[in-house]
Amino acid sequence: MRKGAGDLSAAKTLAEAIAAQGLKLDAVFITAGIVKVLPIGGVDEALWRQTFEINVKGAYFAIQALLPLFNPGTSIPSGSTVLMEEE
Repeated sequence: MRKGAGDLSAAKTLAEAIAAQGLKLDAVFITAGIVKVLPIGGVDEALWRQTFEINVKGAYFAIQALLPLFNPGTSIPSGSTVLMEEE
């Protein structure tokens, strides 16, 4: 099952699917990322919001949705991937 990085409802759906199978988690690897390389003056609010929602907000709320499924001592390593977009 894939979870969309910026989609909060997808994080809840993923957690519900895991819980429905009676599973608990010992580790969760969180990774997502986008970057569009522009001069600082070329970044508008829409790009800033998209970048933040995928790179930060999505990861944070995915962890929050999965918290009830964590076994004691669960590890949450996180990584960063980058999808570079060129115009």
